[in-house]
Amino acid sequence: KKKVMDKPTSEFSVELERLCLKDGSVEQAKHAVRVLCSMAQSSSSDSPASVSSSPSSLKKLDEPTAVETLDRLMAAFASPKQLKVDNKRLLVVLLGIREVTKTFSHLFEPYASQVRKFVLGELIFKENDELVKTKATKKKTTISEDCSRFCAALKVLSYDQSPLVKISSEIDGDSDDEAEEEVKNGTVVDLLFNILDGEVPGGKGRFTATEIIQIRRVASCSILRLATHFELSPAQWHNLGWTMQDSEDRVRVKFMRTVADLVKMVKLPLRFVAYLVLATSESDA
Repeated sequence: KKKVMDKPTSEFSVELERLCLKDGSVEQAKHAVRVLCSMAQSSSSDSPASVSSSPSSLKKLDEPTAVETLDRLMAAFASPKQLKVDNKRLLVVLLGIREVTKTFSHLFEPYASQVRKFVLGELIFKENDELVKTKATKKKTTISEDCSRFCAALKVLSYDQSPLVKISSEIDGDSDDEAEEEVKNGTVVDLLFNILDGEVPGGKGRFTATEIIQIRRVASCSILRLATHFELSPAQWHNLGWTMQDSEDRVRVKFMRTVADLVKMVKLPLRFVAYLVLATSESDA
């Protein structure tokens, strides 16, 4: 009886893997990874956090096919074949890495350095001429592929366990822009705070005002996620808190909701509740 039940489950995993690596849309691939993560945990009494921090606990799961598929997926996502700027499915790859890492962080660890080098060196600190030309023909309210990839890259970094790694140790080449060169000499956390302040690599020549707002939204929430496993300095704590009073409501409201959600899930220290006091005048508070 068990063999009969295992067969369709295995085939289902293969179909989900196909959606991620071959012909699924961004949304289909993202949901496929989420389903695989749920399958891998479904028969376990462990919480997602304990599973992700303890690789040995995966052996207790009754659904090995899902775990094996996730392992293969991460290896494929992080391969040189997939991590290329000219890969038309790169956005799927980046969001797939983020989804797996959210639940099974140890699967990301063997590939963390190469993924970090790619997103920093090829997506954040370098423009792709073809994408920029494509973007220029679109309306200002449209989010370009370049912007979507940039945001996905920040989301990947927000689940990296090494936020204090020096960017200059991860990427090659010097910049003619002194401000950008200074950012490269800092850490991923410094980069995110600079972006939150509106100092986006490439600046207005690369992104529209609408896109910069979207990037700042992602940066603020990425800092929050990183703050779940490393301490902010007093200056960083205050700077981040003032996002509750940001002049752009799309940044402000998204940040407020993320703080509230993470505190409720006990993923942020309770002191972050103090941030919510700054949002008492919000209609959405």
